[in-house]
Amino acid sequence: MIVPHKPTSSSFFKKMGMRNNPSLLCLKEGCISLEFLYSRFGDEEGHENFHREFACSPVKWERYRLNAFVVALFGSLVFPREGDKIHTSLSYVVCMMARGEKTIVPMILAEILKALTRCTKGKRYFERCNFLLQLWAIEHFYVRDNLVDILRGGVGNNITNHPTRMTYFSSPVRTEDWFVYLRECSAIKIQ
Repeated sequence: MIVPHKPTSSSFFKKMGMRNNPSLLCLKEGCISLEFLYSRFGDEEGHENFHREFACSPVKWERYRLNAFVVALFGSLVFPREGDKIHTSLSYVVCMMARGEKTIVPMILAEILKALTRCTKGKRYFERCNFLLQLWAIEHFYVRDNLVDILRGGVGNNITNHPTRMTYFSSPVRTEDWFVYLRECSAIKIQ
């Protein structure tokens, strides 16, 4: 994953309002489990159950819960890793986004490009930002009626018209079907 900064385990814990815990082996690899985040932040009694691990009051813990949720969301859906682990660098990204200093768009594009490059080299599984790539594919792999209508705005609101537009596109279902579809795909078929 391309991120502007890789936090140490102590800075990860600080960003999450926790005491440093160097005994966690997964942090040496730069990742944490979803179960770890959920047990400490997802459960309403997480602070009470793990109070010795937190360096903040229950009131401040409530604020850290939102950051933990966003880290878990990004780590699970947007930037998934092998073995259901969440990269600790996402805590830095979430903090920067909360301050309005950064955006994740370049990271998403870089992850998709890295995964597509791996696929062109023969890897048969797309591993990064799957959900976002799927949305892009659904929006671009069907032929619209007329380009002039699109430019004039004849299509209307793309969000409200999405279900109607998708009736004109039947996506491949199986992995092999996608391979065939993408091999036969030309620039005319992508808009």
